[in-house]
Amino acid sequence: MLDSVDVKARLSKATELVDRRLQSNRVTEEIRQKAESQLSMSQKEFLLKAQPPSYPDRQTADTVATPGVSVGLVSSAYGIEGEVEFIEATAMAGKGDLHATGQLDDATKESAQIAMTWVRARAMELNLVTAAESNLLEGRDIHIKFPPGAVLDLNR
Repeated sequence: MLDSVDVKARLSKATELVDRRLQSNRVTEEIRQKAESQLSMSQKEFLLKAQPPSYPDRQTADTVATPGVSVGLVSSAYGIEGEVEFIEATAMAGKGDLHATGQLDDATKESAQIAMTWVRARAMELNLVTAAESNLLEGRDIHIKFPPGAVLDLNR
């Protein structure tokens, strides 16, 4: 049987627990409000930040604006400084193959294959195909062209 001291102790513990929970919720709400206030920006600021990046070099801007062209950073495991290269991708009629051309090592070829596998596995959720055409590459090949400098030549 519970005595009044035991009941008071349990009631006190329960009250402390409720107080801690309420305090925790207040702190959480204060943190959320502070984070929201720091994240808010004007419409003008948003539009400036949402614009595509600007390139001071007109040739670079034109190249990047071309569909299928992406910018890649070439680096080396040997500590050699990297450089920016343009990677081109083209889809064409074919048998569903991936072609990666350029002076590529096995790791780079494997990375291209892994990237294609990832895209194919998520083609429906990325809205690249419909349920009727569930095979992304059916009837087409993908060609990825890496420029000559995409793999650094350690002998130069």
